[in-house]
Amino acid sequence: MFLTTRGHYSTRAMLHLAQYGKRGPIPVADIAAREDISQKYLQQLLGTLKRAGLARVVLGPHGGFELARPPEEITIGAILRAAEGDISLMECLVHDGLCPRAKDCPSRRVWSAASKKLNEFLDSQTLASALHDAQLQPAAGPVKPAALKKSRARRACP
Repeated sequence: MFLTTRGHYSTRAMLHLAQYGKRGPIPVADIAAREDISQKYLQQLLGTLKRAGLARVVLGPHGGFELARPPEEITIGAILRAAEGDISLMECLVHDGLCPRAKDCPSRRVWSAASKKLNEFLDSQTLASALHDAQLQPAAGPVKPAALKKSRARRACP
């Protein structure tokens, strides 16, 4: 299973909100500039996260997006499921009837167990724990996107 940009960028956006959102909502343009994500695409992703109850929008001149719950309560697994759907190593584990051999497949049990462990791990990782593990602390001050250097290069890693 490869994570698509939907899952990767959604996770980055939520980590950004967890790290920089302590003083209030963050405009989409600011998140997009800092995370080097297309503003239009980010708006779609944040809309999906909002519908999943993970982010919320604040309207007005000082509006933007913020976490819907504390970072200790939002898991990476929940973000990925909102963005990507079910998380599984094999498609046949998600869609019953896809494989005619599913009933007698000797490897199905292995992939099922591995998928279960992956989901357990992702559900054990919160936004807060991810920031802590990366030794990042929530920022106290607002982000100033004008001071950020824009880069056209897409990063291959988080």
